[in-house]
Amino acid sequence: MRRKIITDEEKVAKQLTTILSDVRIDLDMVGYYLVQISPNVIYNRLMVIADSAEEAKESQIGNNQLRLF
Repeated sequence: MRRKIITDEEKVAKQLTTILSDVRIDLDMVGYYLVQISPNVIYNRLMVIADSAEEAKESQIGNNQLRLF
């Protein structure tokens, strides 16, 4: 039986999911500090991730998923 190889990208996605699922964290402040302590390239890469996630979610919705709005 073959084991599924977990890619680095999947590991990062799981880490982000774990971090963002903590509802005690103020995401507005996280964004503020991200801009304060990180170079612009980090912000731009985060925006690429968000755009990619949005496109993937929209394609899921197109595949017989219920849409709220």
